[in-house]
Amino acid sequence: TTTFVLSGIPYEEDIESVRVNGGETTAYSYDEESGTMIFTSAPGNGVDITIKYDGNIRRLSPSNVWSKI
Repeated sequence: TTTFVLSGIPYEEDIESVRVNGGETTAYSYDEESGTMIFTSAPGNGVDITIKYDGNIRRLSPSNVWSKI
């Protein structure tokens, strides 16, 4: 399991979809209190993670938005 810190996504129910390298996944959980997303399998280095939430789409990349704990 790999945990990533996210910002700007306050509630799990706001998350509409999560995609890793273009493929939708449900193999994660989200902790609203700490703002962390926990993937069942660690995404590979340099993969694109796209989160659609509350009508917005955010593309995350390991170099600028999420950070491994």
